[in-house]
Amino acid sequence: FLIVCEGAKTEPNYFKAIKKRMRIHPLQVEICGEECGSDPRSVVEFAKRKKKKPDSEGVHYDQVWCVIDKDKHPNLIEALDMARANKLKTCLSVPCFEFWYLLHFEYTTRPFENADLLIHELKKHLSGGTYSKNEPPMTELMPQLEAAIRNAQRVRESNKNTAQQNPRTDVDLLIGELKKICPRK
Repeated sequence: FLIVCEGAKTEPNYFKAIKKRMRIHPLQVEICGEECGSDPRSVVEFAKRKKKKPDSEGVHYDQVWCVIDKDKHPNLIEALDMARANKLKTCLSVPCFEFWYLLHFEYTTRPFENADLLIHELKKHLSGGTYSKNEPPMTELMPQLEAAIRNAQRVRESNKNTAQQNPRTDVDLLIGELKKICPRK
């Protein structure tokens, strides 16, 4: 697996914690963040290049995921189209990745105008009411992983019925794929 993240810290740190929690061998999943830029188009271009050209050890990827936020990126649609054309999987969160974090604590389909409003809501669930993008609250999130997966599925179902796309996340789909390579307990 190759997971290419728009964020330099938030998303890579989360997926590293998932890898550790699921006891996935380090060589099975490569996570990139800082090196690919923070714009959806640059994330997709980086993933496309990495998928086409095997690394020095000849590593080929079975699945390549681009983890991106809607935020206020003017080229989001172009990036999603480019990913689709290059058979890259996308993991889109609207308005931002922190919506996935919020789903660990509650189910909601309330639209969020921006990331700041969503993070304000997330802080209500975190001990001490604080949140740092550089250090996601893994000890609070991980015990609620299955609830987040169920809540994300419910949001997607609601979005189908209402044609609404805010909020939205596909992180549960990527987690589902990672579970398939997770060694059995």
